Amino acid sequence: DFSDADVTAFLARSGVGGEFLSNLRRNNFTAKSVTIGGAFTVSDKIYDGGVSATIATNTLNLNGTEAGDALTITPVAQFASKAVGTGINVSLATSTLAGADSSNYSIDFTSAPASSAAISKRGLLITGAKGVAKAYDTNTTASVDFSAAALDSVVAGDVVTINSTGYSATFAAAAVADSVDITVTGVTLGGADAGN
Repeated sequence: DFSDADVTAFLARSGVGGEFLSNLRRNNFTAKSVTIGGAFTVSDKIYDGGVSATIATNTLNLNGTEAGDALTITPVAQFASKAVGTGINVSLATSTLAGADSSNYSIDFTSAPASSAAISKRGLLITGAKGVAKAYDTNTTASVDFSAAALDSVVAGDVVTINSTGYSATFAAAAVADSVDITVTGVTLGGADAGN
C-alpha cells in the first residue's frame, strides 16, 4: 500500500507535478449500481398505523454483481399507504445490501419488482359502557350509559371516538332478573382515523 506521501515522492522523481495527484484524488471509484430481479408476495395485514409489510415468499436476486463478490439483498417491503384498502402497492424501496462486498454497490430501484396486498380494518372493543337498570314494564327496551365508555386497541396517535347518538339497546328478556344481557346496535365511530 502507498500513502499520498509515497505517491507524491514518486511523481516528483518522475518529473510529474502535483496537479496529476490532485486528479487522481478526484477520480475515486464510485459504487456500482445493481438491480433487483425476481418476484415477491406479501401477506395481508390488519391496520396497525404503519406501512411495514411482511414478505411471504420471494425469488429475489441481484443483477449486475461482479463475479466472486459476496453480495446479497436484505429485502424490506413497504405499503404505499397505511390506510385500509385492497390491492395496495408494495415496494422494496427501503431494501439494503449485505455481504462482504456490499459497500462497493448501490441499488437502482427503478425497475425493482413490486407486489400488492390488503390492509383490513382493525376491530375495536368498547369498554366502560353500562346498562341502566329499570323497573319492569313488559318490554325489552334498554338504556346504556356511555359516559365512561372508551375504545380498546386504538393505534397510538390515531383519533377515533365513540358516537352513540343513534344507538338502540334491547334486554334479552322482559322478565325481572339480575344481570340480563343487553344487545346494543347503532353505535358508530368518529374521528379522523375512524375508517381504519
